Amino acid sequence: MKIKRELPQFEDKKTLLLVTGKQEAVIYIAYKGVIEKIVEVKVETPKYSDREGFFARTGRGKNLGSGSAYEDAGIEIKKQFFNEISTKLKILAKNQKIRVLYLFTPVYMSKQLPAALPKSIANAIVAVYHGNFRSEHPFILLAKISSDKKIA
Repeated sequence: MKIKRELPQFEDKKTLLLVTGKQEAVIYIAYKGVIEKIVEVKVETPKYSDREGFFARTGRGKNLGSGSAYEDAGIEIKKQFFNEISTKLKILAKNQKIRVLYLFTPVYMSKQLPAALPKSIANAIVAVYHGNFRSEHPFILLAKISSDKKIA
């Protein structure tokens, strides 16, 4: 989806807008007056039954421990999500010279996500916006960037 609009701040530098949610992300590229959605990432949550993911250890007639494996699954899902974003961005960085990255992400991901990005992309981060912007139209994101530039 290409959207043509006057975007003078992105006229001469290829700029990425990385918008993430808990397990999904959208990457837009803005350059020469055009903003385009280029990548979508979504990691599905596995469906569990009532007992799946539960473990119990017993021995000699005693209960040695029990618990839930759901937390481990959540960590794996987050790891898979970061790996997918990193892989997509590595491919993108090979094909495009990205100079600027604006990151729109929830607060709880704002430290882990930049660490998971390829170094060349992570070094291009110029601003991080905290919140859930995943369902926002790209023009809302551009307005947020523009309003911050006027303040600075």
